[in-house]
Amino acid sequence: MKASELRIGNKIMDISGFIGSVSSIHDDETVKLINDEGVLLDWMRADLFLPIPLTEEILLKCGFEPFGSKMNLWGNKKCYIKVKNWLVYKFELLGCYIYLDYDLKHLHQLQNLYFSLTNEELKIKL
Repeated sequence: MKASELRIGNKIMDISGFIGSVSSIHDDETVKLINDEGVLLDWMRADLFLPIPLTEEILLKCGFEPFGSKMNLWGNKKCYIKVKNWLVYKFELLGCYIYLDYDLKHLHQLQNLYFSLTNEELKIKL
């Protein structure tokens, strides 16, 4: 994982499996990770942290709900996403479709896209 992929508030995992939020990103490519109470969990190079893969459980914890029986269309109050093999390939917001030309397969990527398009943080209950 690269520090340039991260924003403050992104959810990632340290090498011990603890999930936290990015609290700061430094010029030397180190990242501080805190828990929900603001306690420091880890501080190390960004490439040593692990991304959180998108799964059914993660999407549910982000407030998305499945539509249909194929589990490939998910929505919340703001948008819809289409997934195939747990890769997001289409994002719909207010009737506009955005087809992604890269593999969006991790939670921090979904957080970043969601914020870029809605100007709101994705609410996550991990």
